[in-house]
Amino acid sequence: MKQIKKNYIFQVLLQVINFVLPLITVPYVARVLGPEIIGKVSYANSLAYYFYIIASLGLNVYASREVAYNQGDNSKVSSVFSSVVFLKTVILIPLAITYFAIDQSLIWLITFVNILYLFMDISWFFQGIQDFKILFLRNIIIKVLSVVLIFTLVKSTKDIYLYALIMYGSSLIGLLLLIPSLKKHIDLNVFYSNFFKLKNFNYLLLSLPLYIPQLGIDIYNSIDRSFIGYMVNETEVGYYEMSQKIVRVFLILITSLGTVLMPQIASMIKSGKEIKTTIDKSIGFTLFLTCGIVGLLFSLSDFIVTFFLGERFIQSINLLRILSFILLPISIGSIIGTQYMLPIGMDKQYKTPVLIGVTVNIILNIILISAISSNGAAIASVISEFSVMSTMIILTFKKINFLKLINKHNQFFIASALSIILSLIIKIYMSINIFNILFLSSIYVFVYLILSYSLSTFFKRQIKSIKFKH
Repeated sequence: MKQIKKNYIFQVLLQVINFVLPLITVPYVARVLGPEIIGKVSYANSLAYYFYIIASLGLNVYASREVAYNQGDNSKVSSVFSSVVFLKTVILIPLAITYFAIDQSLIWLITFVNILYLFMDISWFFQGIQDFKILFLRNIIIKVLSVVLIFTLVKSTKDIYLYALIMYGSSLIGLLLLIPSLKKHIDLNVFYSNFFKLKNFNYLLLSLPLYIPQLGIDIYNSIDRSFIGYMVNETEVGYYEMSQKIVRVFLILITSLGTVLMPQIASMIKSGKEIKTTIDKSIGFTLFLTCGIVGLLFSLSDFIVTFFLGERFIQSINLLRILSFILLPISIGSIIGTQYMLPIGMDKQYKTPVLIGVTVNIILNIILISAISSNGAAIASVISEFSVMSTMIILTFKKINFLKLINKHNQFFIASALSIILSLIIKIYMSINIFNILFLSSIYVFVYLILSYSLSTFFKRQIKSIKFKH
């Protein structure tokens, strides 16, 4: 438990950085580049991203779990790392040749930098050994470097290529910073002796059960932008991209607990320890955060978009309102999938909800985007994520009743709804400026905390009273 708290602190500190820095860069980028340029970069990257997700083959998820299972066994861990690096190198070569043969435009070539980073990233290894400190330090360097370069070099819409290179190139630099830290965890003799062995291809077969769900998750991250860009225009992608950026800031904060707990729970399962109590606490804490954030984003969406993004992004207001609700199914799905299904080996079952979600998402995108543009993509994303969460609850029902665990914490839903109503009433009499945003946010947080505590106390007394009568 001490290790979990330590790792979570690093994750929270990192997410604080991820929260604060966009507050500085996003308003600047939105005003300097505008929705057209941002949409063009985002659309190009969404198309290029398909090359990565097709060739990733679920290796990261499988390898991270294998490293977590074999913590303390330096030889086995080194062997796993060697096999995965070998396979990724073998796959990357034909991938690069195909990629460059399709298009030679500058924006297309720059997006390959992001693919190269995603493909060769070794964060999965440090997550497996639960060394979140090094990931924390690496990510801080990347974020700070990106901010400095953006403010220094990006001055107008003509700097579109510099902006894209900064966004993707800084991550590649971060990858290089992780390599020296491998020395104390990897036995180089085992690494080199294992590198060219044919048995490494066995990992492809073992990772395939994880590939389809991971493929579905990755498709979620890009298919909506691809549909909007193809069916509407790149400017509309820009509106959607910036509202997604705001939501993703909070999403990373919420799901960081799952990233920390996954290897820990995998280790607990291997040693035969009980995990239900840990998951129950995780659900309670996650719902507390999620319900509060959903209400805050929904009630202050017009203030947030107008002040931070500017008048050119007014169309992002409704998108932010809709997308704020996506946090709930993703956070619950993260607990069920990442903290439970994968650690206990439900790899085959895990692909079912993802396939359902992808199918629902594609169908609804085709129907709704043609009717209501990017708002349709936002609605499709929310509905598809709820379908994923619902399917996960059904698949795990016989082992753990997640619906019952969620209902135990329904006070947070009530507290969030009441806080939203109060905020919307107060907001009617206020103009949009930084002081009012801070004031309204403070009022919302204060009311939400008071209501959450009061309702939690009330429900506990009611439960005790019922038990006493029985």
